[in-house]
Order: sequence, then structure tokens, then C-alpha cells
Amino acid sequence: MTEVNFPFPEGTHTVILGLGDLNGLMRGKRIPADQWPRICRSGNALAMSLFTMDMTCDVWETPVVGFANGFPDCHIFPMHPPVAVPWEPGVAMCFARAEGMDHGPLTVDPRQALLRQVERAAAIGIDLQVEQSSNSIFWTRIRAVRATRAMTATGWRVPPSWNPCSARCAANLPRWESPSSSPIPNMRPAR
Repeated sequence: MTEVNFPFPEGTHTVILGLGDLNGLMRGKRIPADQWPRICRSGNALAMSLFTMDMTCDVWETPVVGFANGFPDCHIFPMHPPVAVPWEPGVAMCFARAEGMDHGPLTVDPRQALLRQVERAAAIGIDLQVEQSSNSIFWTRIRAVRATRAMTATGWRVPPSWNPCSARCAANLPRWESPSSSPIPNMRPAR
């Protein structure tokens, strides 16, 4: 449990605290600004069933969450200071991290799955960095820092000279024009 009180922008009356579900949709709660210090300190209860919903909001029975264990709650905590959203004056948004009722990580949280993969990559010498894109809070960008080593992913070979972190490369990313176009420049099919 953390004792962090993240400030919110002046004039904020509501903070949206949310996290991504298994479908990449943001789920969460709208928190009144006067309750924000308590949420930062103690978290906010949220049904773990949000991690078992499909795109149509049907809830599925799973070994972790279901009727057998009564659809337990989890707690969500803010990860950073809220940012004002331009489409709704007086409202700020903040991404959350989820903890179980025992304050341990949740196995069904997609963020935890990503963190486990980053740890696995580090164990074999690949340094992955995951961050929220600066131009959109809804997109996640993954950068492979070790670009000097050729990697193979989904049938494409990444040349060692291609550095996904360079500004030159990012500026030259092609636009999707057809399903057969490559999202990464200078790519050749693996042989």
C-alpha cells in the first residue's frame, strides 16, 4: 500500500481512475475530487469481474473470478498525477494499477502479464521498455532498446541497423494502406 497523494489540475471536480481490461478497454470509476486523497491512500474497490468481460460486457466464469469465489473485488491505485482531459472541463484522468485484496499482484490483470513478459525478456538479455505514448493516453508503445541484435518476430527479420528508438526511424513509419503493408520500415520477410 502506498501513501502517495497525487495532485490534480486546478479546477478539477472529478477524476476518472481506470485501467485496461483484457480487451484493451478502459474500465474504472469517476471519483469526486474531495475523495481523491483517500483514494490515493487506500485505493478504490472494483469488481475483478471487469477482467472477465468480453467486448459485449458478458461476464465469463474463470478459475480466478467467477461464481465459485463470489466475483471478488480488487483495489485500484493511481499510478501518476491525473491529467486534465480536453473534452470534459473540470475532469482529469489517471491510469490505475490493480492489487488483490491481499495487496498482491493480480494474475488476470493484463498489465501484470506485460510486466511478467518484460521480466522474462530481461532474464534472456533483452531490455524492453514500455511506456504510455506522449501523444495519446490510450496507446501503449513498446520499444526494444537492444536494436543491435537481430530479432525475429512473426516471420519478419528486424535488421540490426534498424533502431526503433531513433527519431529518424519514427518519422519514417509508413501509414497502413493495405493489410499487406508492413508497419515497420526496412523490413524483409524472414528466410
